[in-house]
Amino acid sequence: MTRRDFLLEVAESVHTDDCVLWPFAQTGAGYGKLYVDGQYLDAHRAMCVFAHGDRREEGLDAEHLCGSKLCINPLHVEWAEHLRNMQRKREHGTQSEGEEHSTAKLTDAEAIYIRDSDESPGVLAARFKISRKQVWNIRTRKQWSHLP
Repeated sequence: MTRRDFLLEVAESVHTDDCVLWPFAQTGAGYGKLYVDGQYLDAHRAMCVFAHGDRREEGLDAEHLCGSKLCINPLHVEWAEHLRNMQRKREHGTQSEGEEHSTAKLTDAEAIYIRDSDESPGVLAARFKISRKQVWNIRTRKQWSHLP
């Protein structure tokens, strides 16, 4: 059975309120992943397509209602606007922020140093191998705003 077939079977046969966890490969951020039609997809996003139709072109996110990144229960995923998805992630405690984010280039301590430093943005950008815009965003709390 292929991973795609597994997803389709789950989409058609699951009638439980329990989470159904993706048992295969995961992304660096902890979501299930699979290869479908020549591209990698998050498993919960693929389930949303199979169970609720494809609404990716509308710019919607596949949202977990349960808060489990590996859950593919079609009753636990739905399409939602990005802002709503981010709010729900915060409610569930699954929103990665700061150094916990899978693509973070800085530690929390480095971001605090940048924010509080009197050094020029150019010097800080060169030292931490980030852009001047990133320095500005940290200083104005557009990014890393969760820090004290």
